[in-house]
Amino acid sequence: MPNPPPHTSELVRGRDVGALKRTLQAEIRALDPKLYFELSTLDEWRHFWTIPGKTLSILATVLGFVALLLACSGVYGVVNYDVNRRVREIGVRMTLGAKPRDILQLLGFQCLRPVFLGCMVGLCAAAVLTKVMAALLFGISPLDPLTFAVMPALLVAAAVVAAYSPARRAVRVDPASALRHE
Repeated sequence: MPNPPPHTSELVRGRDVGALKRTLQAEIRALDPKLYFELSTLDEWRHFWTIPGKTLSILATVLGFVALLLACSGVYGVVNYDVNRRVREIGVRMTLGAKPRDILQLLGFQCLRPVFLGCMVGLCAAAVLTKVMAALLFGISPLDPLTFAVMPALLVAAAVVAAYSPARRAVRVDPASALRHE
C-alpha cells in the first residue's frame, strides 16, 4: 500500500468505538511515536462543525431580544410623549362625556397603527430575505409559518404593553386639571 499524503482522513467503522480508538492509537504509536495523529468520531466532528451555527443562532437571539427591549422602550417613550402632549385634548374629550374606555381605545388604535404597518412591512421584507438567509437557518424552513406568526404577535404584544401605561395614566387625569395643563 502506498504512503498516504501528509494530511488524510480515514473513516473506520466498528461497533465499539472506544476499543477501536485505543487499538488504533496503540498501533500508530508503535509505528512512530513522534507521529501526530488525531482520532475522533463522526459525532464529534458533526458537533465541532455545528458550533459556529449554534453560536450565531444564540447571538442572533440575544441581539433580537435586546432589539425588542429597545423597540419597547422607544414605543413607550413616543406614546408617553404623545399622551403628555395631548393631555388637554383628553381633558376636553372627558369633559364632553368621553368614557375612559373610549379614550383608551382611541389612544390604543392610534399607537398601534404604526406597529401594524411596521409588522406588515417587516413580514414582506423577511419573506424576501429568507432566500438569501436560507443557508444560515438551522432546524426551520425559510418560510416557517410559526416564526412568521409568532414574531409579529410578540411585537404587537410588546407595543400594547408599552402603550398601556401612558394611556392608562392619561385616563386617570382629572378633566379640570387637564384643561389647565400647559
